[in-house]
Amino acid sequence: MNIGRRAAHYLRDTSIDFTTFFILGIAVRDKDNAVVILAPRYPDTDPYFLAWYKGERHGFQTIDRMMAVLVEGKFLNRFAADRLIRKFNNMDKTDQGGINYTMIHSSEYSRHFWNAMRRGDRPEFGHLEHNSTGEYLFPAEAGRKYEEKLAKVGVFRQIATVAHSENGDSKIWTFDSDDAAEWIGDGALDVRTAVDDFTPYSIVAHKLAAIVRLGNEFSGDLKFDIEDYLTTVFAKKFAKAEDAAFIGGNGDDTPMGILHTESGAEIGVTSAATNSISFDELTRLYFSVKPDYRSNAVWLMNDETAQILRALKDSAGNFLWRGSPESLMDRPVVISNAMPSIVPGTKPVAFGDFSYYWIVIRSPLTVRPLNELFAARSQSGYLGNEVLDGRLIRPEAVKVLQMSAAE
Repeated sequence: MNIGRRAAHYLRDTSIDFTTFFILGIAVRDKDNAVVILAPRYPDTDPYFLAWYKGERHGFQTIDRMMAVLVEGKFLNRFAADRLIRKFNNMDKTDQGGINYTMIHSSEYSRHFWNAMRRGDRPEFGHLEHNSTGEYLFPAEAGRKYEEKLAKVGVFRQIATVAHSENGDSKIWTFDSDDAAEWIGDGALDVRTAVDDFTPYSIVAHKLAAIVRLGNEFSGDLKFDIEDYLTTVFAKKFAKAEDAAFIGGNGDDTPMGILHTESGAEIGVTSAATNSISFDELTRLYFSVKPDYRSNAVWLMNDETAQILRALKDSAGNFLWRGSPESLMDRPVVISNAMPSIVPGTKPVAFGDFSYYWIVIRSPLTVRPLNELFAARSQSGYLGNEVLDGRLIRPEAVKVLQMSAAE
C-alpha cells in the first residue's frame, strides 16, 4: 500500500509492509522527523507493533508496552497514548478498516471486479464491501494507477504530506511540537524532561463522491480499456475537488483549507491597495516566512494572479519578476485556479512549506456500478467515493498575502 511522497519522508529508507501494518498515529517532532506508530492489521495472528523514528524501527509485543516507552521518552503525553490504545482496542480486529488487502491483489478479484464494472453485476466478493461507503475497492494495480494519476493532476498531492489511516475510528490524532536541541552540562537536567507537550489535532472523515458515465458501446467492448478510462476520469474529478477544499475548505463538511480564517495559514502581509499587489509586498511576504520553512517553500496562486505579477515593472520599465515564470525569488511557483483572484478582502498569494498541510486518507477510492440509473440513455454509470481529511498542522509554516478590504 502506498503512502504519499511527503509522508514517506518520515518513513525514509523503510521496507514496511503496509498490507501487514497500518498507521495508528503520527507524532511530528520537527520539520524532518516524526514518530510513526504502526499497528498490526491482523493482531490475532501477528500481534507486533512498530514505532519508527529517525530511520530506526522499534518493535513491541504489546501496544501497552509501546505506549509506555513513548510516554517515558516524552514522544507522547499520557493523554495521547491512552487515546491511541483505546482507539486500537475498539477496532475490528479481524480486518482493520474492513479492507482485505490480500484479496485485492489477486487476479481472481480483479477479474470479478472488472466484469462487474462492465456488466453492472454485483462482484462476487461481498465481504469486500467497504464499511464506510458500501462500494468496492479498486483491484491493487488499478488503485496504484489511480493514486499515481491523482498525484500528478492534483496540486496539493504534490506539495502536502499524504498519509493513510484506514481504520474504524472516526478520528485520528497527529501531534506537532517545536522542540529544539539543548546543550547540557554534567549533572544537568535530562533534556527529555524539558520536551514540550505535543499539540493534538483532530482529523475526521469527509466523504467525497463523483459519478462517471460511459456509453454502453464502450463499457461492453472488451477491447476498450475501461481501467484506464475510470482511473483517469476519477483522478481528474477528485483532484479538482480536493484542491478546492484543501485551499478554501471550511472544516465542517469539507477538509480545513489553508485560507481558513481561524485554523489556516497566518497572514504575512496586508496589501496597501484593495485591488493590486506591489513587488515589495511579495518580498515582505517571502521574508515573513521563517528561514527554516523557506528552504522547502513554494508560491501558490492562480493563473490570473501570476500573469498580473509577471507584468510588474520598475520605474525604468524593467520586469521585476525575472527569469522563468515557474520560479519566483528562487522558489517554485505552483498554479492552482482554486486560489482566489486579486480582489478586495481575498488571500490571492500563499508562500511557505506546504508539507505541514496533512492529507489523511481514511478510505481509498471505492467504486460501484450504477447501470440502471442511466439505462434510458444507453450509458453505464460509476459512483466513486473516497474518505479523507486535511488541515495545516503548523500555521506559521505558510503565510498568505491578505488584500485590503474595500472601504
